[in-house]
Amino acid sequence: MALSALTGQHKLKSILAEEARSRHAGTYIIAGAAGMGRHSFAEEFAKALMCEDPGEDGACGKCKCCNYFEGGTTPDIVRIDAPSDGKSIPVSDIREKVVSDSVIKPQFSRTKVFIINIDHVAEAGQNALLKSIEEPPANVAFILLSSLSGNVLDTVMSRSAILKISRYTEDEIYEILKSHDAPGDENDLRTICAYCGGNPGRAISMTADDSFISLSNDVTDLLLGLGSDSYTDILTDGSRFFADNKSESDMVIEIIYKVLGDILMYSTYPDREAATENASKIRKFALENRHINSIAIGRCKNAVTDYVKAMSVNANYDGACCALMIKIHEEFKK
Repeated sequence: MALSALTGQHKLKSILAEEARSRHAGTYIIAGAAGMGRHSFAEEFAKALMCEDPGEDGACGKCKCCNYFEGGTTPDIVRIDAPSDGKSIPVSDIREKVVSDSVIKPQFSRTKVFIINIDHVAEAGQNALLKSIEEPPANVAFILLSSLSGNVLDTVMSRSAILKISRYTEDEIYEILKSHDAPGDENDLRTICAYCGGNPGRAISMTADDSFISLSNDVTDLLLGLGSDSYTDILTDGSRFFADNKSESDMVIEIIYKVLGDILMYSTYPDREAATENASKIRKFALENRHINSIAIGRCKNAVTDYVKAMSVNANYDGACCALMIKIHEEFKK
């Protein structure tokens, strides 16, 4: 396996391959949300750093270092991940497994590599790590995995080369789902690709949840019907729908926001192809309701923002849902 076996992230893969051939840093932060493939890229990068003859696609896959890596027998890689109990990685682990070990030369490989999930290292542990990443030996590299959620110390950040994983395209997500033999027909998988936020891990989780496709269909139908619904329909059927799906309210709002964006997209680019059944519905709706322009969609999105703010201060759920639907109704009606 080489970098090209990983889907997407062409710029990142190019940087990793170049760094493996000619390093410019001792510590790297591979940053991205959970599910974006941080571990996969860290492993391939580590393999390339350890390889005797890395090329444009990372590790050669043929040398003894690569063979040891693939066989799981190399002593020259240390992985420090989140404890199973969800607590922080103990400071003692950082001192014993990283700080003390980092001064020992690699036994077989070009580089000894430490992969550390820095999100689960508390401040004391990060401070213990600082001396090692400030002046690492030439044959040692640190790869830190982070969501950049704000828990990484500035002193650690400033001493690291930050490599961010970008959002995946819908086609790339679809390719990943197919490679994982994800259940569902093409329409369902394409729908998930559209709503997973460019996160393949999230998409894989969504394929295991049969209710998502049904929910996305129901939310789309509800939203597209708001322009023709009466106030009575909104206050009865619409309110009932939100009440029945209160536990999924965050996902409902996310779907609404995505549908609003798609309405605007098809209004702006009417020839854009629709990849799913829901997309076809949205495209048809947009073409039949050309009065719903960017200004109207902007007001609808503001209504969504108002709803989210209301929920953050524990406002009345039913009232906030009704207010959201009525505001969208006012923008959609002819």
